[in-house]
Amino acid sequence: MENKMDKGKEKNNSKRPLYIGLIVLLLLINGFLAYNTLSTKKKADQLEIERTELQTMYDSVLVEYNLTKADIEELMGINDELDRELEMRLAELESARTEIEDLLQKNQVTSRQLADAQRLIRSLRAENERFASQIDSLTTVTADLMLERESLTADLEQERNIRQELQDERVGLSRKVELGSLFDLEGLEAEGVRYRNNGREVSTRNSRRVEKLKVCFTALENRVADEGQKSLHIRIISPEGSTIAVQNLGSGTFVNAETGEQMQFTTKADFDYQGDSRNLCVYWSQTAAFSGGNYNVEIYQSGYLIDKTEFSLR
Repeated sequence: MENKMDKGKEKNNSKRPLYIGLIVLLLLINGFLAYNTLSTKKKADQLEIERTELQTMYDSVLVEYNLTKADIEELMGINDELDRELEMRLAELESARTEIEDLLQKNQVTSRQLADAQRLIRSLRAENERFASQIDSLTTVTADLMLERESLTADLEQERNIRQELQDERVGLSRKVELGSLFDLEGLEAEGVRYRNNGREVSTRNSRRVEKLKVCFTALENRVADEGQKSLHIRIISPEGSTIAVQNLGSGTFVNAETGEQMQFTTKADFDYQGDSRNLCVYWSQTAAFSGGNYNVEIYQSGYLIDKTEFSLR
């Protein structure tokens, strides 16, 4: 009996080191797990701190970015080549901004990703500063170009004014020449006439006996007028106030040089001017009877009224 108890005690004593080893191992594992958990938490906390710092840094850079973008957009529209360069720069800045925001919005951010974000933020800030410097230069160049354009605009306006003045002067001179070439008329008379059996022409104021209307005048010498064929438009205005005109008998229209208005004429006095005075008579006959009353006669040259008279029939 005593022998069996000794054997059992010896057996328990032999397992004791094993138990102690297991306990120690468990303690080591727990210690490692506790250390690892604590270390992981510290790393996570550190990453979160770095992430917060990066967010603050990015917010600051974003303000610079928005200012730079606004400056860029203000320079747009000056010329096509500059617009293409500015659009390319805006695209580069926007790409960097989007990449940074994608990194910062991730729930789990690694140290490497934070380092990448830091690098991108520094790059974006450097790009902002570099481009801000370029914008200052472009602004100066733009201001110089604006001044130059304003100067050119002023020069062009001055040139246009000079051209307009010259044109007005030429028109004035042309008008003076045109007016100077108009004939002075002398002895303008108009009357009704009839013819005796022997063909002799006699004047009459009896409207029922009038066969033709006769207009006579002298076109005086004009040293300004060129020699050659001349035409004077004659308007005979009836007592009713309308221009007597029959197209088949040579009537037509001309433009009034003073008003630009289209006007009818009754007949024309065509003659070959050779630098001396010409006595001219023009006749107007019609199938309809002439009415009694006051008639007005107006003579135009090149659209200008040069003389007028009146007569009456009973």
